[in-house]
Amino acid sequence: MEQFELQRSSQQGRVCVDHDNKPFTIGCRKCLKIICSGCRSSAEICSDGDLHQMMSLEELVVQLNDELDKLKRRIIEKEESLEKVFKSTSKVLADYDRTTDEMLKKIHNNREKQMESLRLQYQQLEEEFMEARLKTKTIITDYLEDEVLSKWSQLRNFHRNAESRAQLAHDCDVVSGYRDASTEIQRLVEEVLPYLDVPVVSKLNDKGLAITCDKIVAPDRNNKLLIIYSLTGNKIKELSCPQLTKGEVSLCAAGLNKVVVSDYDSSQVFMIDIATDQLLWSCEDVIKPQGVTCYGERYVLVAAYESTTVKVLDSSTGKLVSELTDSAIEQNYNPDMHISGNRLLVANWGEKNIVVFQILP
Repeated sequence: MEQFELQRSSQQGRVCVDHDNKPFTIGCRKCLKIICSGCRSSAEICSDGDLHQMMSLEELVVQLNDELDKLKRRIIEKEESLEKVFKSTSKVLADYDRTTDEMLKKIHNNREKQMESLRLQYQQLEEEFMEARLKTKTIITDYLEDEVLSKWSQLRNFHRNAESRAQLAHDCDVVSGYRDASTEIQRLVEEVLPYLDVPVVSKLNDKGLAITCDKIVAPDRNNKLLIIYSLTGNKIKELSCPQLTKGEVSLCAAGLNKVVVSDYDSSQVFMIDIATDQLLWSCEDVIKPQGVTCYGERYVLVAAYESTTVKVLDSSTGKLVSELTDSAIEQNYNPDMHISGNRLLVANWGEKNIVVFQILP
């Protein structure tokens, strides 16, 4: 019975239940409806209102199989086309990966070479600094031992000997030896103190200070000067800077031998090349600037007094590019601004907060 039910269910749809299970023998080419011989007289028109295009089921199957074969061939052609596209695209991807890997390798190699070059430069600078430091310390030590301590020892020995002779000497000896003793004492007392001739290392204040390349730049506001020091603190030269006032000044390095200065009283932000002593540009778009920092060699970021914005200037021209605005910034005090990667950190002393900006390319 189970087998019979399975067979009967498989036969459903193949015979016409309306006409004593007669087999379907005719089909419409247009609407694909199949009927038996008994349904032909009462067959309805097609769904689009046209008459049926009747043919035997065998002929209809042959035509439909032919069309299915054509569709299958089109599928195969499409698969072949997609396979070609896949292969070509895979090759493009492989070539792209290989090319970009080579570029990335070159970037890394160039970065490593530059970092190694910088490391060697600073290593050489440190070696020269330590050598100069050791030389100066040797001069000071020799001075202490050969000049100060030796003369101090002579004075102490003479003083002790004089005290001893005074206690044991006869009155006649005191009188007879007075002349020699007084002459020696006079010589020792009037002898010029030894002079220490070593370079004086300047004490630099971090306030309003910039380090660029191998130089330190500090403002002398009273004399309207920028003082250039070596990293060991020795003065190299002075630059006349008439833009400086006696008010608050901030500095930052902007690449090799370039320094950006913001002056609070004059409301000026300007860039100077300390190698050529040339004023590169000056900007007056920031009212009462209070702090400046640089993002690479592309942008200069300046805070302004009583403002909730940080001005963004083009470092090549000094023109205002955009503004970073946040209500948490209230520049009533000189803010500390620092660049960390692609983030700008603004520390407000008055508001006791730190505002972090994401710097977009």
